[in-house]
Amino acid sequence: MSSIFQINFVGFVGSDPSIRSGQSRNGDKQVASFSVAVNRTNGSGQKQTLWVRVNCWGRLSEIASQYVRKSSHVMVTGSWLR
Repeated sequence: MSSIFQINFVGFVGSDPSIRSGQSRNGDKQVASFSVAVNRTNGSGQKQTLWVRVNCWGRLSEIASQYVRKSSHVMVTGSWLR
């Protein structure tokens, strides 16, 4: 039985998406990659920025390449894969 780790976050895009071809289980697909800055405050009140790398596959990569730009405010929902 496999496990899924669902993740949701909101932040600002650090640079325009880079588009490339990648390998998936179903063959070659287009991938759009970009980083999102997620700001938070830790327990001692200090502000911290966490950079999260986002990869959008297939049709979602086409949408990301059209609409996602540097400084866009985005909400990301997906699965954490390692």
